[in-house]
Amino acid sequence: MAKHLKNTLLSSLIVLLIVIEAFSLRPFPTKTETSLLPHTLSGAIHVQPPPGMGLDALNWLSGPTSRTGIDFVVAVAPEKTLLEEKKIGYTDFFLESNVTTPAGDLFVFHSHGSHKHLKGGDLKTLVNAALETQTSPEGVFSIISHPSHVKNPWNRFDRFTEGIELVNLNSQWVRELYSSPFSFLGSLMVFPFNQFLAVAKLLQPFPKDFVSWDAMNSLTEGHFGVLGHDLPEAPSLIEGSPLHESLIEKSFRLARNVLILPTAPDPDFQARKKQIYEALKNGRIAIVFTVLYPFEGNDWAMDCEGKLSRSGDRTALGKSCTFNIKTPASFPFQKLFKLYRNGELVNEFSTQDPSMQIPVAEPGTYRLEVWAKTRTLFHFLLNDDTPYVLYNPIYIR
Repeated sequence: MAKHLKNTLLSSLIVLLIVIEAFSLRPFPTKTETSLLPHTLSGAIHVQPPPGMGLDALNWLSGPTSRTGIDFVVAVAPEKTLLEEKKIGYTDFFLESNVTTPAGDLFVFHSHGSHKHLKGGDLKTLVNAALETQTSPEGVFSIISHPSHVKNPWNRFDRFTEGIELVNLNSQWVRELYSSPFSFLGSLMVFPFNQFLAVAKLLQPFPKDFVSWDAMNSLTEGHFGVLGHDLPEAPSLIEGSPLHESLIEKSFRLARNVLILPTAPDPDFQARKKQIYEALKNGRIAIVFTVLYPFEGNDWAMDCEGKLSRSGDRTALGKSCTFNIKTPASFPFQKLFKLYRNGELVNEFSTQDPSMQIPVAEPGTYRLEVWAKTRTLFHFLLNDDTPYVLYNPIYIR
């Protein structure tokens, strides 16, 4: 009897500790912060419209975008359905193409120039030629899709595209499934009870992709990094269902690409598309994991005697220059800052101060990462930092 009681108490204690661990990391309520940047747009790139929805696919996607405040979506153009780019509600929808090459998969932006009608083999021939010559035709640029996907990684790092997906939502869960099956199983078990913890476990960018990105920019500057909202194709049984819509909406709430525009968005659709694509290609981008906290209240700029330079800018080093870093005053987690120069970590520090300055002494390609120190109570279910904002480089000559 005593032994049975002892086992029961021990089992109850273990269950209690697991419950405490599972619920020790929870999302915090957000406070409204003032945007420090006058012109920004947030968007999702490499979104797969449901193929079975036909001509209604973009209208269907507009539900999740309107509820999550997404300003633009760059979706994959279906091969057999002729969708039209348009604005639905407050969201602009653009259409581009997936292309598979011997080197790996690309997401190709070609709808804004003379090559907009190319499809299939013709587009593939154009892209392959651009890879070999390292010169893209006017009005065409590409990003490497899921560069480190377990099944089909990019294999030609002697051939660069204009951009790279630093984070791809599809690759994230596939990589954890293959590399850490027990951790993946734990995420699945936790998800129904604490979705925030399950998502934080999955949001661990692959370091090799950042090394590749830095290597690209060390040879020729100007290669930009984005987050890809690529998700596995939904089974036909749930395609277009409320469950499918809920999964898409959660992916939009998880993270987004924030574009830093030099001027206000143009009211004309085509002119605004040109602005967005120019900002993308120039690397005026911050990848923001909004599941942790909204972007408002963040900024990273180099101040040289009153002249400000931000992600994507190319500027000369002046006599007195500093990096000004700002984060939301109400950000609930302890922050970790990582400043890289030419791919090398040159400054790493942790602080809760919402505003700080770092002197800039040398030219180079600088980029900033802001991480949140997310830990469960006993560090068993999660003992890693989680990315919050990943800025594209500032190029200082």
